[in-house]
Amino acid sequence: MWTPSEEFKKSILELGMEYNILPKAEALALKQKAYSNFAAHQRYDYPLWERLKPCDSVTREFVWRWFKDLLKNEKVYLFFENVKDDTVFYIEDGASVSLILDNAPGMTVYIVNKEVTYLYAYHDDHDILRACGDARGKVLLK
Repeated sequence: MWTPSEEFKKSILELGMEYNILPKAEALALKQKAYSNFAAHQRYDYPLWERLKPCDSVTREFVWRWFKDLLKNEKVYLFFENVKDDTVFYIEDGASVSLILDNAPGMTVYIVNKEVTYLYAYHDDHDILRACGDARGKVLLK
C-alpha cells in the first residue's frame, strides 16, 4: 500500500540527503501537541488542514517551494494525515523540504518546530499553504 512517508523517503534518498524518523512514542507526543495547539477541536480530525484554528492561507502554484526561505536553517518535524500515515520525519534544515517535495508526488504535509509554536500545512490538491501560530504573517509577506 502506498504511503506518503514511503514517497517522501524515496525522494530524500534520490536526492542523496539524510533523514531521521521519530520513534512512535515521540511522534505521537509531537503530533498530539500540534493538534492541541492548532486543531480547531484540539484533536485530530480528517482532513486536518480543513480543521485548523484561524491561520493565514495562501493559494499559489508551487507554493511548497516557499519552504526554502520560510524554513531555512530551521530544524523541523514533518508529518502527514494520520489516516494515511503516522510517520514523523525530523529534517535538519527545513529549506530542504522544498527540494524533497519537488522530487515527490503530491501529498499533504504538516511541518512544526520542536517547540510546536507554529504549524505549516501544505495541501497539494489545491496548492494551499496554511500558516498557524508563530508562522502567521510570514506567508502573507511573500
